[in-house]
Amino acid sequence: MTIWTRELLDSSKTRHESIAHAIGLAIERGTLVSGERLPSQRWIASRLSVSLGTVTRALNEARARGWVVGEVGRGTFVRSLPIASLEFGKLRPLSPSAISMEDNVPVVLSDQEDEILRAAFRHLQRRADLGRQLASDWHLVSPRHLTTGRQWFARLGLDVDPKRLHVCTSTQAALSAALLAFARQGEPLVVPEMTHPGILSLCGKMRIPVLGVEVDDEGPIVGEWLRIAAETGARLLYLEPTLASPTTLTVTRERRGRLAKAAKENDLMILEDESSGFLLDPQTDPIVPLAALAPDNVILIGDTTKVLSLSARVTFVATPARVSDSYSSSVSASMWMPVPLLAEIVGRWIRTGEVETIARARREVLRWRNMSARSALPRKLHGHPSAHHVWLPIDDDQRSDELAGKCLRNGVLVNSSEWFAVNRNHCVQGLRLCLGAAPDRETFLEGLRRVADVVA
Repeated sequence: MTIWTRELLDSSKTRHESIAHAIGLAIERGTLVSGERLPSQRWIASRLSVSLGTVTRALNEARARGWVVGEVGRGTFVRSLPIASLEFGKLRPLSPSAISMEDNVPVVLSDQEDEILRAAFRHLQRRADLGRQLASDWHLVSPRHLTTGRQWFARLGLDVDPKRLHVCTSTQAALSAALLAFARQGEPLVVPEMTHPGILSLCGKMRIPVLGVEVDDEGPIVGEWLRIAAETGARLLYLEPTLASPTTLTVTRERRGRLAKAAKENDLMILEDESSGFLLDPQTDPIVPLAALAPDNVILIGDTTKVLSLSARVTFVATPARVSDSYSSSVSASMWMPVPLLAEIVGRWIRTGEVETIARARREVLRWRNMSARSALPRKLHGHPSAHHVWLPIDDDQRSDELAGKCLRNGVLVNSSEWFAVNRNHCVQGLRLCLGAAPDRETFLEGLRRVADVVA
């Protein structure tokens, strides 16, 4: 049964709204099915006796509502995953047998995490001044926590002045405070063309325009970034330079140097989320943060979750001295302060060196999971032995949302390219598989098998 009849034109709506509404209704009723290709725009225009411009506007409206996706040279297709599934932080109900490989959370180390938590609680129980100390931290960041932050950044070879340090509740909160402090009204934020969905969601909520900068095998292309900055006035660049989502790309040392040089010479600011870098072994995988190369032009974010535990999250931030007060004010206005008890627990783990024990154990589990993913999947993966996710490129004639939909129907949840894309209609096609969410080896291997069944 076709929907392409003049009866779909509703006199109470404009013509392009009528066509878009009819597409949505047909998808809801199953007349248009997941992955189905729509007729050409010229065919629809001729069939409905409307202008080509009307059809173009209708399909743009359908794309905006998340019903279809367009691909240059291939046409327009019914989206395989509803747009709601692309919303950052939105939880989807899972069937009891479904396996999640879409949540990029740290792999759980039950025995080790339980032990260090018990040890921390035993230590806190012995402190006679605990209640008084925690209560005194409610209106300011404790000097102990700033010392902890200094030790945390020392893992990357940085010696940060405590006057430049701040403590937040999470990476998302740290980014929110940065945008609140430094994003001017109407000024866009520049991000890699494929980037962390959290920053895209945050900019959407704060009504900050987002512009994607092209990325090659070494990182963001510096000339392209400077061109965008010059043409739009965009002063801020957000970047995950180490094991970035979704592709696991790590920006090379040479490219980091060029980015830092460009920031200094053009008075630009970089929001550097280096959280994944803290998990790497500094002996075998040393990294140089952008903040070490351009300390007056980089806001460095270092979350503890990927190394320590999802149950005790604290995020440390190092800002240039010249903007430290502005950032501090935004932290106070948006989140006030971290939870003192969690900051105390995380601080103990860092001060006692337990962080090294848990990091080694986590790297070992991740090494096994990464090797298992490479063995189970029939395609070349992009990854790293210490990464919490891998990137699975797909062929040009396939669509990531269609494959993600098939994975969902096969009982495993993965992330399609669109979740990370600045332009969802024109993005590199692939799937991100998160390695940490599965609670045990058996579940993890079953999740890989289900993905392999789809992409084979």
